[in-house]
Amino acid sequence: MKAIITIIICSLFALFCCTSCNLTDSYFRIQEKSLQKMGFQKHIFEQEDLTLSYSIGGEGETLLLIHGFGGEGDVTFIRQLPYFAKSYQVIVPDLLWFGESNSSKTPSLNAQAEAIIQLLDSLNIDKMHIVGLSYGGFVCFELYRTHKERIQSVVIVDSPGPSFNLNYLDEFLDKNGVKAASDLFVPKNAEELQRLMDIVMYRDIKLPASILQNLFDKYWSRFQKEQTILLEELPENKVTFNEFTDYDQDDFLVIWGKNDEVFPYQSGLDLAKFLNCDIIAFNRSGHIVSVDKARKFNHALSQFLNRELKNN
Repeated sequence: MKAIITIIICSLFALFCCTSCNLTDSYFRIQEKSLQKMGFQKHIFEQEDLTLSYSIGGEGETLLLIHGFGGEGDVTFIRQLPYFAKSYQVIVPDLLWFGESNSSKTPSLNAQAEAIIQLLDSLNIDKMHIVGLSYGGFVCFELYRTHKERIQSVVIVDSPGPSFNLNYLDEFLDKNGVKAASDLFVPKNAEELQRLMDIVMYRDIKLPASILQNLFDKYWSRFQKEQTILLEELPENKVTFNEFTDYDQDDFLVIWGKNDEVFPYQSGLDLAKFLNCDIIAFNRSGHIVSVDKARKFNHALSQFLNRELKNN
């Protein structure tokens, strides 16, 4: 769901340039060329029980960017890739059951974290900085819990983790007239996708039905069963994250959009208090703060990472 504005802009550009060709195919050709110009290459990591798609580019310490629900990793962080590839080796996986990644394992946060560790092992990468947006933030907490010795720093973006407040979740679901998070975040058709966009985006953008259908077919028509299981599992991890007692405040930074309708700003404040770490929040920004405030987001993340480099 993240970076949908970028998808729209590129898709519309493709439409105007080539109205007779398939819009979705045009967009992905443009995206692939753009990534290659940035120095990124797309790869497939395969094991017996999983297939993990990822993009990699740049040089330096490893910076792992983990996307949230919907879309793919490189689409989510398209406005971060060229900026950070100047100083870091940036790796952007598609989480299991998103994009081209899949697995025969039972869908879970632990499966996500272990797949990433397997990928890093295959690349001979021992240490990394990690950034997680929304669902990706939960994956970051699982990585930190299970492989803390490999984590140099963690930036959590609009993701409550151990401060996940079920009362906020109930209020959010009631407000939107649904019974489960999957009713919103696993849309069943293009109309439900527009509803989801209205919730997660700070600015209202209404897309033509044909573009919505293309986006739905590409990003949301597959793995709906697995994604539903992932959402149902999230509240259970709150207990696990709270029972973990080895959080180091210097390892963490929290970034939040003050107008986030999914996880309210108070969730960010609660998380920063729990971790005893700094929080940076942006006005006029919703759930996809890395897009809404890309320049400020990149600057804040860069400042934090530079501090971590100096400390190391």
